[in-house]
Amino acid sequence: MIPSAWLALGEAFLRGKGIEVEDYQKPFRDRMRESIAWPYWIALVQHVEASQAVTLGKNEDVQQAIGKFLIVHRSNYNRWFKEESLPGADKYFATVVILLRKELREVTVPANREVIWKAVSRTLSLVREADCEDGRHTISREEFAAARHFVTQQHSDVFMGAVRPTPKLTLLQNTSSWVRGIFPTGTIRTTQDVLRAVTNWHLPYVLFRIGLPRAWEILDVEAVGDAPGGATELK
Repeated sequence: MIPSAWLALGEAFLRGKGIEVEDYQKPFRDRMRESIAWPYWIALVQHVEASQAVTLGKNEDVQQAIGKFLIVHRSNYNRWFKEESLPGADKYFATVVILLRKELREVTVPANREVIWKAVSRTLSLVREADCEDGRHTISREEFAAARHFVTQQHSDVFMGAVRPTPKLTLLQNTSSWVRGIFPTGTIRTTQDVLRAVTNWHLPYVLFRIGLPRAWEILDVEAVGDAPGGATELK
């Protein structure tokens, strides 16, 4: 569970932008679904590239070549290439059937855990860029684990100035120790490393949790579940 003080922080941030929580959740769900679909499309593009099923022109990307083959307007496939929009399911299946001429089972797809992490990390990056207006940044599994662990601790609202019996330093030490156990060869080693991750990602993470339907919380739980030495549940 995420403490109510953090949810209140996120809700106040949204209201400050003139957005009600309910109005935020629908486009967030759309964004999350699209982020889940992206790894499957990218895996298919890699399959096309590996099989040399298309001939690339000078400075041409595989996705652009796929778009030409499927007779899609250039503006559309250029947006795929720039990751501005996701090809629809019709483009995915047409690529399998017409271009690759394969059965669906013959096409390699990523594992669920990989899809979940890529979907969560992409969504958090988009939230930070579009909603927090803080530029495009990519979150690492360690940063996600650190921000999530810290925010979900009891008394973690000391980060926002609340007076609690547990000092902020103790909470940072708890998170630092936990992250080192999950990522023994990682880059987050000290309380300062944790503080940096929390400072950069606490708001995108809180907005992520506000937008995420309760029935979809497996995405939050499993996002670093396959980390080296990691458990599937982050407390």
